[in-house]
Amino acid sequence: MRGFRPPSGPRTALGILVGALFWLLLILFSSAQVTSPGPGQALLSRAIAALLDLDAALPYLVTSLHQQAQEASQPIVQVPDYPVPIEVDRDMALAMDQMQLRALLLDETARRVYDQGMGILAEDEGRSLDPFSAPGLIDRGLGLIREEVHLWLTVATIVVVIAWAGIAWSATAGLKWPTRLLLWGGTMAAGALTLVLTALLARVAMKALQAGSDPLIRELWQVGLDASSLFLRNALATSALGSASSLLGILSLTTKRTPS
Repeated sequence: MRGFRPPSGPRTALGILVGALFWLLLILFSSAQVTSPGPGQALLSRAIAALLDLDAALPYLVTSLHQQAQEASQPIVQVPDYPVPIEVDRDMALAMDQMQLRALLLDETARRVYDQGMGILAEDEGRSLDPFSAPGLIDRGLGLIREEVHLWLTVATIVVVIAWAGIAWSATAGLKWPTRLLLWGGTMAAGALTLVLTALLARVAMKALQAGSDPLIRELWQVGLDASSLFLRNALATSALGSASSLLGILSLTTKRTPS
């Protein structure tokens, strides 16, 4: 393209840094989304249902809850034989069916795990898992879905946004706006496509681990696959945005240099 000179020297190094920072920014932003209350507790609910084998236990839990509610003299009863203390209004407990109890247990347990961590589900607080085993990796991953982790990730995202914007502006200082759009879009697309590749590789690895696992571990790996889908969607959307920005810059430069 006549008149366009690719960046060189320090500006090239800054461009690489901008792309790397944008990749990090996408990871932090997506991680903050995954650990936010809505998506985070939804992922925890699925994991908790698998860890506690809740669907198999529901008939017993409903029967026990009805019996306890019938015998109780207090207006509030506690769900019996459940690892997390959950209280229910007596009249509500009498009318509950399996699906209603399931929803209540998962919503309340996920909320408490999100606030307090996976430790509230552990029967043996002194348990030790191999950090590189499938159960250990899953346990550590689920343990990151916490409110305090979400807050730290949100702060880190804001810091990286500011750093990325400042360096991106410095790297293109003195250039015309079409050229800036071209370069900014290119670094955004490069960083996003790198995350697409990272997310796809992670999904392939999790699917491979899932294939040879028992039903519990297979279901827990599915939680990881659900989380990786959000990273992949963010990366694909941002890649499209960066590509569009670059295309706009190219079109603007071409139009300005086309003889009338």
